[in-house]
Parts: sequence; C-alpha cells; structure tokens
Amino acid sequence: KECLCCFGDYPVSALKQCSAGENHNVCRDCIQRYVSEQLDGNGSTVFKCIVSAECSCEYSLAFLDQVLSPTLKKRANEMVALEEIKKAGGDDGTLWQCPKCAHMGFIDGKPTW
Repeated sequence: KECLCCFGDYPVSALKQCSAGENHNVCRDCIQRYVSEQLDGNGSTVFKCIVSAECSCEYSLAFLDQVLSPTLKKRANEMVALEEIKKAGGDDGTLWQCPKCAHMGFIDGKPTW
C-alpha cells in the first residue's frame, strides 16, 4: 500500500489511518515528522489527519501512543498535559510555573517575588 503523505510503498502493517475509515493511510515516519513539526514548529497539540485538509479527524493520544517513538510520545504527552492544565487554570493568572523547574500550581493572586 501507499503512504498518502510521502507516497512510499509500505506493507499494510506499517501504515496507520485516521478514524474516518476512508483509507487515509500514512506511514509511521510521516506521522512522527508531522507530530514533531506540530510540537516544535507550531507549538500545537492538535494533530489533524494529514492526508486531506477536508478530513475533520484528529489523531488521538491513544493512536499516537502506538506510532510515536518513546521520546516523541513523552514530549507530546507532556505538551498536551500542559495545555490541559492551562485550560483548567483559565486566563486569570492563577496558574504559576517555577521559572527554574517544571513545578506548576494554582495560586491566589500574583506572586510577589
């Protein structure tokens, strides 16, 4: 079968597809590059199907866990978790992150230091 991103030929076992079920077959290498670009280049944790701009499917973390390298999987999970924490804290400045380490928490008011 053919990867619809890089157009390379792969065995069926080496391809993954989005949940639309429309044969949006993509190789693991293309998915890895895409996720890395989303994280590093775009700062995004939204991973949409890369086969078609019209496809509304997003790759779930469970899907990505099957495809990504351990290092990239860890980075993606950390960024998604950070985004969720930011959403939970709202935009009122109650989310605080230590400038020297990754410790985070919610505070009342602004830090005084």
